[in-house]
Amino acid sequence: MAKAKSTPIILIGIAVFVVGAALTFVFLHGHNKTTTKKNTASATTTTLGAGAVATPAAGGGAAAVPAFTIPAGKNAVAVSVAYVPGAAGFVRPGDGVNIYATVKNGKLPLPGLNPPEAKLILSNVEVLFASGAAPGAGTGSLVFVLALDPNQAEQVIFFTTYESLYFSLVPKNAPPAATSGRSYQNAF
Repeated sequence: MAKAKSTPIILIGIAVFVVGAALTFVFLHGHNKTTTKKNTASATTTTLGAGAVATPAAGGGAAAVPAFTIPAGKNAVAVSVAYVPGAAGFVRPGDGVNIYATVKNGKLPLPGLNPPEAKLILSNVEVLFASGAAPGAGTGSLVFVLALDPNQAEQVIFFTTYESLYFSLVPKNAPPAATSGRSYQNAF
């Protein structure tokens, strides 16, 4: 009797899965146009070159579609950072940031690492896109798209996933920075 009741449920589940997979395919196939973005609200077309990415305008209105170009040899890596560690909403596309990792867990078996520790891991990273709360809002998360080479991307992804990041805004054309890091052993 249990087998007779479960068969219709299984068949319904399979049907829902097939319909969902088909809709997902249609949705993704219809949105896979990366070189031309047509804005139907204002009937204009933006053509992007190689390495360029367009992001949809907020709310889907007629606002301009921000675009950025990924520099040669770099990847566009999205990172979510809390408001204050993300430079409090002051970072804009085209700015450079220094990225610090804060290691608090002590799980990294690195010589000379004495958690908790803060360490500059990347200097003068180009910000391709920035969104989130405005300066003065004091809360929320900020999302950055950064131009990183694959090695730098690994660092940022690792520390975003397992520890945390802190950004500082740097002046245009600032020279690369280097630090020795800070822990309780050398905090002063």
